[in-house]
Amino acid sequence: MITDSHKLQNLRPSSQQVISTANGGISPIIGKGSIDLTTTITFDTVLVVPSLEYNLLSVSQSTLTLNCTVTFWPFFMFFRIFSPGRLLVVVLNGATSTT
Repeated sequence: MITDSHKLQNLRPSSQQVISTANGGISPIIGKGSIDLTTTITFDTVLVVPSLEYNLLSVSQSTLTLNCTVTFWPFFMFFRIFSPGRLLVVVLNGATSTT
């Protein structure tokens, strides 16, 4: 989920109208779109929820979509993708590199 629709490509309506938040509240969804995590990895169904304080990444949805595992360290995440021809990707403080 992302708070700013200007960061997305292919913005379109979402069939889902609201999300439930951890504090029991409900926040409206104003659309969905695509965002490039790297030049080779795109998330196609990113919800736009302007009332959230932070952008959120669903680890479960990411591992299903990318067929990967995710390892967290204090300052970076490591995605190991299990698809032929895909690269191992490290996301470090918002900057990305591939190995």
